[in-house]
Amino acid sequence: MRILLSVVFIFSCICLSAQEGERCLSTIQNHESMIEENPEYKIRVEEWQKKTGSIIKQRRENKNPTCTSGPLMVPIAVHFDNGLVSPSEEACAITIVEEQIAELNLEMLGLDSDAGLINNFTSCFGANILGDACIEFCIATQNHPTGYGLVNGDLAITFGQVSFNVPGGNFTPVNSDWAGYVNVYVDNLPGGLLGVSNGIPGGFNGDGVLVDNCVFGTGAINCTGVQTTGSAGCFVTYDEGETLAHEIGHYFGLRHIWGDNSGCGGNQDLIPDTPNMASNYSGLTNCSDNSCSDLPQTCGSEDMYMNFMSYAGDGCMYMFTSDQSDVMYATAVAEGYTTTSTKCSDPSPVADFSPTGNLTICSNDCIQFTDLSTNVPTSWTWIFTVSAGNLVIDKSSSTDQNPTLCITSGTSGSVGVTLTVTNAGGSDNATERLDIIVNQAVSYFIDDDSDGFGDPTSSILACAAGPGIVTDNTDCDDANAMVYPGAPEVCDGIDNDCDNLIDEDGNNVYYADTDGDSYGDANNSITGCTAPSGYVTDNTDCDDANAMVYPGAPEVCDGIDNDCDNLIDEDGNNVYYADTDGDSYGDANNSITGCTLPAGYVINDTDCNDIDATIYPGAPELCDGQVNDCNTSALPTNEVDNDTDGYVECTVDAGGWDGTASVIGGDDCVDAESNTFPGNTEICDGIDNNCDGTIDEGCGPAPDCDGDYIVINTIIDYTYRADINIMSDAIIDENGQSILYTAGTDINLEAPFEVILGTTFEARIEPCTPLPIQQVEGSENKAITTDAITELFSNLETQQGLFKVSILDGNENVVNSLNSSITDKDIGKVMSIIQSLSKGSYNLVIEAGDNITTEKIFIIK
Repeated sequence: MRILLSVVFIFSCICLSAQEGERCLSTIQNHESMIEENPEYKIRVEEWQKKTGSIIKQRRENKNPTCTSGPLMVPIAVHFDNGLVSPSEEACAITIVEEQIAELNLEMLGLDSDAGLINNFTSCFGANILGDACIEFCIATQNHPTGYGLVNGDLAITFGQVSFNVPGGNFTPVNSDWAGYVNVYVDNLPGGLLGVSNGIPGGFNGDGVLVDNCVFGTGAINCTGVQTTGSAGCFVTYDEGETLAHEIGHYFGLRHIWGDNSGCGGNQDLIPDTPNMASNYSGLTNCSDNSCSDLPQTCGSEDMYMNFMSYAGDGCMYMFTSDQSDVMYATAVAEGYTTTSTKCSDPSPVADFSPTGNLTICSNDCIQFTDLSTNVPTSWTWIFTVSAGNLVIDKSSSTDQNPTLCITSGTSGSVGVTLTVTNAGGSDNATERLDIIVNQAVSYFIDDDSDGFGDPTSSILACAAGPGIVTDNTDCDDANAMVYPGAPEVCDGIDNDCDNLIDEDGNNVYYADTDGDSYGDANNSITGCTAPSGYVTDNTDCDDANAMVYPGAPEVCDGIDNDCDNLIDEDGNNVYYADTDGDSYGDANNSITGCTLPAGYVINDTDCNDIDATIYPGAPELCDGQVNDCNTSALPTNEVDNDTDGYVECTVDAGGWDGTASVIGGDDCVDAESNTFPGNTEICDGIDNNCDGTIDEGCGPAPDCDGDYIVINTIIDYTYRADINIMSDAIIDENGQSILYTAGTDINLEAPFEVILGTTFEARIEPCTPLPIQQVEGSENKAITTDAITELFSNLETQQGLFKVSILDGNENVVNSLNSSITDKDIGKVMSIIQSLSKGSYNLVIEAGDNITTEKIFIIK
């Protein structure tokens, strides 16, 4: 059956959110709360402390003692909730139990596969820090409880046969039939809970630890209903079986390593060899540290996140410390576990007990004996005999497992103690002599308020001072730690120093408030318990002669510091506006108040753009793509690129264009025609494409060739020949070097070349060679003949007789071509392409292998 854990899991739990982010809850605070609220739990903890104290002390005197007699044998039983594991998966689940308990035993003995890594940190954690609890868990095979279908030889593993109800005041199921076992209850736990122990330590009364099925097992084997690593709802970070080690640690007396107080002080985990930590390292998976210098620190020393009692991911945890192992070992001993178990085997017991040797006790104390016998004895017989001295004891024998022997009188002597233990396998005895000295008790006084001074009306007999008792008896109020002889007298209406005077030395300080503004003068004070008239507890007035001056007073423009902030008139109420761009107009959205106009501020607030000095009310309109005078949000029409050719009508100022990035420049001569803008290529279309004042320059017919001519270039892509003389002192070399000329009245250049007066042009002298193809006079193409084209083909040498023909415009762009090779028999195709050309100048390119000829064609229609 599925359980609903309706109680708060307070002691020893591991839980996390659905994202595996956070393990949960507090150990120390809730543990102490349960001690106060649950008397049975308090008694259990006190008895455990009493039984284990001397065992832990003896064990720690020899750091990490070896298991000379072998590990303590602790029988364990594993119970799966009803419906969790189907009958067909039970055999698989048993295999997971075996490998999980085998892993747990390695972890208890300090033999986890990664345990050797702790040797990398001896410089910060010390040598021999790795613990060996000397405990071995055996899955019980003998003497099972009746009614569960188990016989000798069967493993103590049940499926749906044990109740998973959680009794009130507990945190796991409790089944008294299984008392004496360490019980592991496996279920699908709610709310991301990974595990919980039934206390610190557990009750060993049929209770145990409760573990989520997703994290039970080491991940080596997956069975439906047990560990299904990686499937929905399971926790990949915690799939190596370390949750059971964590909860067993709690069940055998260990707290969380960081103490659950999220700080560096307090009780922490009460283990000497674990460092103080302020982090639980919940879900940590990044743990590839190799030395102490790599480790994180939260309390000034390296943090031991690899400890099984942290919340790190399973891949990062691999050890208990030596002192932690001592606690678990002592718990196992106190619960009667020995090196053998009748549930795992049936050997005879081996008698042993504590204390032994020399003892010093108080005359009103008793001696508590603890059975340390191994192999699970079932009966105990103690014999006590005074063998020397004047001691008188309260009993001569006992059949209790852990009896108490009281010394009723006498000062010293020896007591012989014999313990005989028996089980089904046989019996054994051990005898020790205790040499005892009894110190006589004297009167001590109760110190309830822990101020070091005792109540003269309340005393007890004891051999030495201890918590809550002192030798002093002069306290006049033992319920108030602030009251004792010599205590400082404070103003609280009582006699603090026990001298029968009240508040005689009151040390409250009061400051003169001469101007009555409720703020006092730090340089004028008196002490006492009550403020006299004209004095206040405040001492922050900077001028106690002016009631208008005090901390927080309104600052006005009067030349003094009204509010005591060491600034004068800083909060005057005149308003000044920021003039960031220095155009003398301020930003209405950026203002300060004060008494004096500071630099960078003005008194008006009419600037519509305070980061541009060319924009302000009444500013001259510039060609910059902005409204400069703050009059309207609409741009002037001459600053709008209406034909989207990148140019506007106005002349862009020297500061550049500040408007949209789509505008390249200004001086657009026709802003309604996208093919007209400065610098555009002039084409023969009847409009001024480049805005130079001339229409269709370069489109007229070329002059006749007279043997000498000048090549004229307007520094665009057209080259023209002109039969004209130019008077110039410039020397033209025979290589045809170009010279720049400026068109003027002395130069008359005729069509097809036109140059505006004052425009720079380029000229060079070239010999005149008649063109094989003449210009066409009209639409009949008289001069472009088949013979002329054939002559061009015949001038090229080609072995295959194949040619490639292309026609390029003045920008060297191919406007037509014969893509496949042609022969001189395909002249008609070439003529057809030429006759289809529009008016203008072109280059006819004919290629025959590596030989190329280029001729210019002028089409005039």
